[in-house]
Parts: sequence; C-alpha cells; structure tokens
Amino acid sequence: MDWISDGITRIRNAVMLNKPSVVVRGTKTFLQVLDIMKLEGFIKDYVKVEQNFDEMKKKDAKKALKQMCEVKLLYRESRSVIMSLKRVSKPSLRIYVSADELKPTLKRFVVPIVSTSKGMLSGRYAIHHNVGGELICEVG
Repeated sequence: MDWISDGITRIRNAVMLNKPSVVVRGTKTFLQVLDIMKLEGFIKDYVKVEQNFDEMKKKDAKKALKQMCEVKLLYRESRSVIMSLKRVSKPSLRIYVSADELKPTLKRFVVPIVSTSKGMLSGRYAIHHNVGGELICEVG
C-alpha cells in the first residue's frame, strides 16, 4: 500500500471538513514530507501517537505496533493554509524532475516536495542545491 498517498488523502479530506487535526500512518518517508510541510508553513505540527498495549488483545497489539502520528492542521481566518495537495509520483508511475524543471512550479505558488540524493527537500532547496529527484507531491 502507498502510505504517502493515504496520508495525503487523509490530510486533504480533513482540510475539506475543517478538522483541527488528523491521524496518519507515520512512516519514515511520510514523516519527512510532514517535516517539509511544517518548515514551509502548511501545518502547525505533528506528534507521534502513543498507544496503550495493556488494554489490547494479542492480535490487536500487532496492528497497534504500526506508528501513527497526529497532524495538527493550520488555519488562518477560518481558512486552511493548504489550498491544494496532490500526489504526483506514484508507485505505478514514477515522475523524476531536474532542478531546471522545478523552477516553473515555484511561479505557480506551489511547493514541490522532492526526494533527492541529499534527502527529502522542498523545491526551493532542491533548486538551491541544484539537485533533482523523484517529485513526491505538490502543496499549494
């Protein structure tokens, strides 16, 4: 399953319903995406959700071992800061871009998130370091 797409869809649905927060799967890659969204000012914060294993049965404990995190969404004047959130590269169709191809996206007031050889970077930092990579998603 594609946990990045799942997390993006959960955030997009929570924004449409004006929810203050949403719980998503906290995979390593998606936590890096959340770090960039926080750095760029699209979300307030995210925290890892602690789960109580004493109250769970054995078969439920295995499911609970999956790390979850709560994303606190950012609103200004009762409007979400996130206007659009789109998954670009998918497991079935990977999209790779160079630093030169990222420059026009910044003019559309969209922040691309790129997985590069230097780690997960926003489009602005990828252009600054002159590296390209897989275009994970675009946030606007």
